[in-house]
Amino acid sequence: MRPKHYLFTSTFLVALLIIGNSCIDHDYDLTKNIDLTISVGGSEFAIPGGKTEEIKLSKILKVEEGNLVKIDPATGNYYLLQTGDPSTTLVDIPGFNIPKPSISPIERELSFDNTSMRVAGRELTTNIGDNAKTSFQLTATLPKEIISLSQVYLDANLSIRMSFNSNAVNKLNLKKITFNLPHYVVSTDLVDGSKVIENQILNKGGSFVTNIVIQSLLITPDKLISNPDGTLSLIIEGEIVLSGTVSINEDDISAGTTTVSASLATDITFENIDPTSVTGVVNPEINVNIAPVQLNNLPDYLSNEEVKLDITNPMVLFDINNETPVAATIKGNLVSTYQGNYNDVTVPFAIPEIKGEANQAFCLSPINPSLNNTQWIEVSTLPNLITRIPHEIQVDVKANAIQKETTIALNTDYTITTNYSVNVPFAFGDKMTIVYTDTMSGWHEDIKKYSVKKIIATGYAINKIPLNLNLTAVAVRVNSTGELEELPGVTATVKVEGVENNIIPSGDITAGTKVPVKVEITDVTPGAIKQLDGLILNAVADSKGVNEGILNENQTFQLTDVRLKVPGGLTIDLND
Repeated sequence: MRPKHYLFTSTFLVALLIIGNSCIDHDYDLTKNIDLTISVGGSEFAIPGGKTEEIKLSKILKVEEGNLVKIDPATGNYYLLQTGDPSTTLVDIPGFNIPKPSISPIERELSFDNTSMRVAGRELTTNIGDNAKTSFQLTATLPKEIISLSQVYLDANLSIRMSFNSNAVNKLNLKKITFNLPHYVVSTDLVDGSKVIENQILNKGGSFVTNIVIQSLLITPDKLISNPDGTLSLIIEGEIVLSGTVSINEDDISAGTTTVSASLATDITFENIDPTSVTGVVNPEINVNIAPVQLNNLPDYLSNEEVKLDITNPMVLFDINNETPVAATIKGNLVSTYQGNYNDVTVPFAIPEIKGEANQAFCLSPINPSLNNTQWIEVSTLPNLITRIPHEIQVDVKANAIQKETTIALNTDYTITTNYSVNVPFAFGDKMTIVYTDTMSGWHEDIKKYSVKKIIATGYAINKIPLNLNLTAVAVRVNSTGELEELPGVTATVKVEGVENNIIPSGDITAGTKVPVKVEITDVTPGAIKQLDGLILNAVADSKGVNEGILNENQTFQLTDVRLKVPGGLTIDLND
């Protein structure tokens, strides 16, 4: 037997006090409270009135573990919450190669004047001379994800090897040599674009090696060429210029030599050029695939096809952790899909900026809920998404990188992780409808002892719930297979006196609305009521005429001044 939800069932329970199934006012004692001077076979007898306790909405619209419906412990307000599965998107900028260029060596013939009288220990100097330079070219085809460049960061090493040869001298002193590199080369080994070496001794046939570690190259637009396929080619040309003085010592010159010459060779090579990251405008492919939210495990009062929701401020919450340095925009659609004859509903939305290297929270809703650390995105049509509870809510999005300059590593898998949930506070307008059905059963063993034609229960309903209640009931019996079915020949009628359409009006949590209520169970076919096993109770609750209502677990329903009548009396079979 299903649990009983007292708001809608109390009237009927009172109606059955005479057969021992009361659950409302235990002041009733059939051995004391019945006026025993009334003839059981008379035209009518009555039982004194009683009342129920105030029954909280939480006893009616129950929240069970695993259901989507929750109660906010801070406010007592009802809300619906379903969380989607997290999604992870990988984003990367492919790497590219810069081939090592072929660089011609710088070769210089040096002459030292030794015509004057030899002096031991004397230093003879000469300039390297003009036009001591070489050129190079760096090229690369960039991946399509790179739209423009202003800087390329490298793991690069430029090796400079200097050697000399001479028939007349054994040692050469690199007294002060300056290497000037192009202005776009960024290296901590350079000062104002130059590297200086001083007083390095070269032995004949030997060499001196120095290295310049290059951190990056500055790129100007003229170094980029557009290709027919939409990619860019990088072409960087430059010169390395050598200047300075060298010297020899008189003591290292062969005797009798008046003109001393030497050949100085400078070999320059890139040992490696590996681009590691870039600064520029990039457009990586961002494929965000978000699994739909399944709206399962709904309570009965939201599962009926008659249910309509008029939610004031539903919310879709996104938590996006963007590990990439690339800012992005999102445009997409929220789509409610239904099983049955209802059309899918699509609601577009846009998030203008997801910042790079940031964890951000976003709330899509018609009204700003002022959530801490959450950016509000106004979506005025979001209530259309859940005018009925859908089977699932799909999230179809397109993400695009914002076209502004950023620095990003190459060949690195960045992730964008998206978590989201659907949060529906039960604050509503005047078009909301929920449907409640419950079953009371197990009466047959008791009621078969009595012969009655009609049972009438009267009283007052005090409604402090902001929903109008339309109550109906169907008499049921147990069939041959042990299942409940409608009982022919017995009617159950709920009547609300003095109001339109037989509806218990909505009320507020303070004062409530009080109206007279009557319940009649009638034996239309003589003797049929003996098969009665219970009632199927139906309540259609709507918000017509309600302005900005909200469901709260502390709202109540109560029956007062309940009286029972049995017109025509009853016959009790005491043989059992």
